[in-house]
Amino acid sequence: MSKYISNWLVLGPIFDESHQTSESQHHKGDGHPKAGEIIRDIDNNSIDPEAITRSFDNAPQDGDVVIYGNGSIYAKQEYTWRSRELSDIDWNNIHDVEDNIHRKLPLLEQTSHLTCSAFLGKHHALAFFLVHIESPKDRKTKLCIRSDDSIRVWLNGNEIEDLKWEDERDINKYSTEVCSNVNLLVGCNILMIAVAETHYEWGFSARIEHDTDLRFTTIPSPYLKVTPHTAQRGELITIEGMGWGNCPIRLKIGDSNVGIDRIIQGVSAATGIKPDAKGNFKLLATTSELQPNNYEVVGTSTYPNSKYSASDTIKIIECSQIELSGQEKTLVNYTLNSLSVSNPDSTIPAIVKNC
Repeated sequence: MSKYISNWLVLGPIFDESHQTSESQHHKGDGHPKAGEIIRDIDNNSIDPEAITRSFDNAPQDGDVVIYGNGSIYAKQEYTWRSRELSDIDWNNIHDVEDNIHRKLPLLEQTSHLTCSAFLGKHHALAFFLVHIESPKDRKTKLCIRSDDSIRVWLNGNEIEDLKWEDERDINKYSTEVCSNVNLLVGCNILMIAVAETHYEWGFSARIEHDTDLRFTTIPSPYLKVTPHTAQRGELITIEGMGWGNCPIRLKIGDSNVGIDRIIQGVSAATGIKPDAKGNFKLLATTSELQPNNYEVVGTSTYPNSKYSASDTIKIIECSQIELSGQEKTLVNYTLNSLSVSNPDSTIPAIVKNC
């Protein structure tokens, strides 16, 4: 059987202090919102799961702060997305999932309005979970989930109606997974799950069948860095960045493809460079074909759905200057092929600077 997904970006727990009354006051008919109401109310809030999962540009990153709540169930408050590793949970042991998952999610960085340090003991609560799924090819497969209580699932901009559950259920009584056919695209796919709980313990699990060549990541923001930012024509420059492993990146300086001299991290691809398994790439690039000018260095994914785009800038100049020794100093122009000096004095030795 495939592994349960254990790397998640987590937003929550989202809850209201007025619903966290003493244990004796939590019972059916206590007037507090039920899981079904909470999960349906997502449609009336500022978070748009379809937009978030449609494009990497819209997807949250670790540390992003969002506002959730419209006053109907939860007051408007700030919450922070945090990356969490849940690999030590025994997802096949339903008791471990239900009893312990909330203990694995201490969100001490939550904003000051939250006095909680964990999911533990929160009633009438909601949490969002997001993961990027990297696939080397298009495929048809199955996504299987369990939940206690309500759950909604979105993949690549669409809600999976087959997996929606807007009522209460005990994961111990509902131990059989619910599965739905899904399509994964080559490159990166975004999966987002919302889980709502009415009372006491809660839990969920998610896995994708035949996952041996899939990568699940909470991926940091993509970036691209060029050093130095000012280079002399013909000088090698370093281009490095973060992308998605096995997803080739096309690199351009201005309108021209980057001329790769040597790859330090990653491997060569027909369109540029393919990052290593962790998503890192680094190379040395030539500049001898570039005219002196300011350029934008842009990296874009060759997979349209991945939405990778990052950039930096560089200024290409001719060799900076020649300084003449003696009383007089004359600034001259230097190129790789010629040297010209204004009012040259053949008796004064020249020292080439930074060339």
